[in-house]
Amino acid sequence: MSREPDPEAALPADDLALLLALSGADEDREQRDSTTSYLNEIGLIPLLSSAEEIVTARALRAGDSAARKRMIEANLRLVVSAARPYIGRGLPLLELVAEGNLGLLRAVEKFDPERGFR
Repeated sequence: MSREPDPEAALPADDLALLLALSGADEDREQRDSTTSYLNEIGLIPLLSSAEEIVTARALRAGDSAARKRMIEANLRLVVSAARPYIGRGLPLLELVAEGNLGLLRAVEKFDPERGFR
C-alpha cells in the first residue's frame, strides 16, 4: 500500500503561504501559526528525570505551587503526543491539547510518586 504524498509537505513555505492567502484560509493559517508557536514554546521546557519527578511530586504534595507548575509544564509534551492520533477527527490539535491539559491538571494532583510509576 502506497500513501499519497501530502501536498502541503511538497510545497516551499512561501508558495504554501501564498496559496493559503489566495484561498482565504487565513483562519487555518492562524490556527497553524498558533499551534506552531505553542509547540515551539513547550519544546523549550526541560523534561524531568525520574528523580526530579519524585522530588517535585513530593514538594507538590507539601503544597508547593512552583512544584505544581513545574510538573505541569514538564508534561505538556506528553499531552501533545497523546492528542496527535486524534488529529483529523473533527477537532483542531489545539482544542485536543486543551482538553488533554485539563486531564493533565487532574493527573498532577493525583500523582503519587511512592507508587513507582512515571
